[in-house]
Amino acid sequence: MRNLILTLALSGLLLPCSAFAEEDIFATRKTANRREAVILSALFPGLGQLSSGRKVTGTILLVAEIGSLATALTANENYSTRLDNFARLKSEYEQMAAGNSRHDLAEQRWQEVSAEADDLDNLHNIRRTYTAAAVGIYVYNLVDILLLNPPEAGSDKSWGLRAVPALGEDPARLMVTGSF
Repeated sequence: MRNLILTLALSGLLLPCSAFAEEDIFATRKTANRREAVILSALFPGLGQLSSGRKVTGTILLVAEIGSLATALTANENYSTRLDNFARLKSEYEQMAAGNSRHDLAEQRWQEVSAEADDLDNLHNIRRTYTAAAVGIYVYNLVDILLLNPPEAGSDKSWGLRAVPALGEDPARLMVTGSF
């Protein structure tokens, strides 16, 4: 552990960032203010939290929303396809039940129609559940960014990435600097 601290100190990562000129910065990121964070959260859940520096919450909301939307859309597409199949099977059963076929074939078709109806009910429940989850995540996202954990007004949190040239025997390195 002591060797790690010594290595970090020698590599310049623990040096104060005021010793370097501003033109050395090649990547910067300033956190979003309250208005920007709310707008980003309204566009898609998690973006406002990510832009205001709440990485874990933003990532969880973003992944949860994408997952619930993807599942709801997939279940909806499967439901539409299976609904067409159900209509075809039901039509075939009705023709068989009208007396145009043997009783055992009509009974087999009825079993297929019943199984397809159960599958349709399950798919319908899945798409309703995940659509409700997506809406719930969106609402929670807005409540979170507006009421529970709003970004600080006039936040000056920012960070920069500097390239520090090699000095003597010290190698060139990257340094993250910022005010938090």
